[in-house]
Amino acid sequence: MLIVALPGEYRPLLRPGLPLKLQLKGYPYSHENLSVSAIGDEIVGPGAVRRFLGTEIGDAFPIDGPSVLVYAELSPGGFTWEGRRRPFYDGMLGRADVAVRSQPTIVALIPGLRAWTERWHD
Repeated sequence: MLIVALPGEYRPLLRPGLPLKLQLKGYPYSHENLSVSAIGDEIVGPGAVRRFLGTEIGDAFPIDGPSVLVYAELSPGGFTWEGRRRPFYDGMLGRADVAVRSQPTIVALIPGLRAWTERWHD
Protein backbone atom coordinates (compact mmCIF):
# COMPACT_ATOMS: atom_id res chain seq x y z
CA MET A 1 0.00 0.00 0.00
CA LEU A 2 1.34 3.41 -0.98
CA ILE A 3 0.67 6.30 1.40
CA VAL A 4 0.99 9.81 0.00
CA ALA A 5 0.75 13.10 1.90
CA LEU A 6 -0.66 15.75 -0.43
CA PRO A 7 -1.22 19.42 0.41
CA GLY A 8 -4.48 19.77 2.34
CA GLU A 9 -5.95 22.36 -0.01
CA TYR A 10 -6.42 19.66 -2.65
CA ARG A 11 -8.77 17.54 -0.48
CA PRO A 12 -12.02 18.82 -2.11
CA LEU A 13 -10.67 17.92 -5.57
CA LEU A 14 -9.57 14.36 -4.74
CA ARG A 15 -11.63 11.24 -5.40
CA PRO A 16 -10.92 7.52 -5.77
CA GLY A 17 -9.89 6.50 -9.25
CA LEU A 18 -7.83 9.60 -10.09
CA PRO A 19 -4.54 8.74 -11.81
CA LEU A 20 -1.45 8.90 -9.61
CA LYS A 21 2.10 8.91 -11.00
CA LEU A 22 4.81 7.65 -8.64
CA GLN A 23 8.51 8.50 -9.13
CA LEU A 24 10.70 6.68 -6.59
CA LYS A 25 13.69 8.54 -5.14
CA GLY A 26 16.94 7.13 -6.48
CA TYR A 27 15.40 5.55 -9.59
CA PRO A 28 15.44 8.21 -12.32
CA TYR A 29 13.37 7.74 -15.47
CA SER A 30 11.25 5.11 -13.77
CA HIS A 31 7.65 5.77 -12.82
CA GLU A 32 4.59 3.78 -11.90
CA ASN A 33 1.11 4.71 -13.09
CA LEU A 34 -1.32 3.97 -10.26
CA SER A 35 -4.74 5.21 -9.21
CA VAL A 36 -6.02 6.67 -5.95
CA SER A 37 -7.84 3.97 -3.98
CA ALA A 38 -8.80 5.94 -0.84
CA ILE A 39 -8.52 9.42 0.66
CA GLY A 40 -8.28 10.47 4.29
CA ASP A 41 -11.36 12.18 5.74
CA GLU A 42 -9.49 15.04 7.36
CA ILE A 43 -6.67 17.47 6.79
CA VAL A 44 -3.94 17.04 9.41
CA GLY A 45 -0.76 18.79 10.44
CA PRO A 46 2.83 17.60 9.94
CA GLY A 47 3.04 16.11 13.44
CA ALA A 48 -0.05 13.94 12.91
CA VAL A 49 1.32 12.67 9.58
CA ARG A 50 4.65 11.78 11.23
CA ARG A 51 2.86 9.96 14.08
CA PHE A 52 0.76 8.02 11.55
CA LEU A 53 3.86 6.96 9.57
CA GLY A 54 5.72 5.91 12.73
CA THR A 55 9.15 6.77 14.06
CA GLU A 56 11.07 4.75 11.45
CA ILE A 57 9.68 6.62 8.45
CA GLY A 58 8.09 9.77 9.88
CA ASP A 59 11.41 11.44 10.70
CA ALA A 60 12.71 10.95 7.14
CA PHE A 61 9.57 12.29 5.52
CA PRO A 62 9.63 16.03 4.65
CA ILE A 63 6.25 17.66 5.30
CA ASP A 64 5.34 21.35 4.97
CA GLY A 65 1.98 22.44 6.28
CA PRO A 66 -1.42 20.74 6.44
CA SER A 67 -1.77 17.50 4.47
CA VAL A 68 -4.33 14.92 3.45
CA LEU A 69 -3.36 11.25 3.28
CA VAL A 70 -4.03 9.48 0.00
CA TYR A 71 -3.71 5.74 -0.61
CA ALA A 72 -2.97 3.67 -3.72
CA GLU A 73 -2.38 -0.02 -4.34
CA LEU A 74 1.13 -0.91 -5.48
CA SER A 75 1.81 -3.54 -8.10
CA PRO A 76 2.64 -6.82 -6.31
CA GLY A 77 5.35 -7.46 -8.92
CA GLY A 78 7.31 -4.35 -7.90
CA PHE A 79 8.52 -1.61 -10.23
CA THR A 80 10.61 -1.59 -13.39
CA TRP A 81 14.01 0.09 -13.48
CA GLU A 82 16.75 -0.45 -16.05
CA GLY A 83 14.68 -3.17 -17.67
CA ARG A 84 14.29 -5.30 -14.53
CA ARG A 85 11.48 -5.73 -12.03
CA ARG A 86 12.50 -4.75 -8.53
CA PRO A 87 10.52 -5.13 -5.30
CA PHE A 88 8.97 -2.33 -3.27
CA TYR A 89 10.12 -2.03 0.36
CA ASP A 90 8.56 -0.27 3.34
CA GLY A 91 10.12 3.15 3.81
CA MET A 92 10.96 3.88 0.19
CA LEU A 93 10.45 7.57 -0.57
CA GLY A 94 9.35 9.19 -3.78
CA ARG A 95 7.23 11.82 -5.41
CA ALA A 96 3.58 11.30 -6.28
CA ASP A 97 1.64 13.50 -8.66
CA VAL A 98 -2.15 13.41 -8.84
CA ALA A 99 -3.92 15.25 -11.66
CA VAL A 100 -6.71 17.10 -9.85
CA ARG A 101 -7.47 19.62 -12.57
CA SER A 102 -7.46 18.86 -16.25
CA GLN A 103 -8.79 20.68 -19.25
CA PRO A 104 -8.48 20.37 -22.99
CA THR A 105 -5.53 22.24 -24.48
CA ILE A 106 -7.85 24.44 -26.54
CA VAL A 107 -9.51 25.69 -23.32
CA ALA A 108 -6.09 26.51 -21.86
CA LEU A 109 -5.28 28.53 -24.96
CA ILE A 110 -8.72 30.21 -25.18
CA PRO A 111 -9.99 30.63 -21.59
CA GLY A 112 -13.35 31.98 -22.78
CA LEU A 113 -14.26 28.45 -23.86
CA ARG A 114 -14.23 27.25 -20.22
CA ALA A 115 -17.78 28.49 -19.52
CA TRP A 116 -19.04 26.81 -22.69
CA THR A 117 -17.40 23.44 -21.90
CA GLU A 118 -18.56 23.48 -18.25
CA ARG A 119 -22.19 23.46 -19.41
CA TRP A 120 -21.62 20.06 -21.02
CA HIS A 121 -20.13 18.53 -17.85
CA ASP A 122 -22.93 19.48 -15.42
